[in-house]
Amino acid sequence: MAGKTATITLAGEKYVVPALNVGQIERFMDVIGNGTGAARGRLAMALLRIAVERAEPKIEAFDDIEPSLPEIQAAGEVISELSGLQKPDANPPPE
Repeated sequence: MAGKTATITLAGEKYVVPALNVGQIERFMDVIGNGTGAARGRLAMALLRIAVERAEPKIEAFDDIEPSLPEIQAAGEVISELSGLQKPDANPPPE
């Protein structure tokens, strides 16, 4: 996997995801701008679904995993920052 990556946790399993590529960002922007007034949670799930397409290890059945709401929120923030969709924190917490 070339380029920037980050590790997210879903249902207790760790996955390495790359920054979104141009095609993935365009697809996410379609979700945001489709005028349906999609709920914030729906946007987070759309971003997560698109981002994990190239995750390692591969997620075979995304609809069957059972992530917690905090995992979904944290993963969305990591992916957004990694892909340049949100500014990084001025003082990121130590790892």
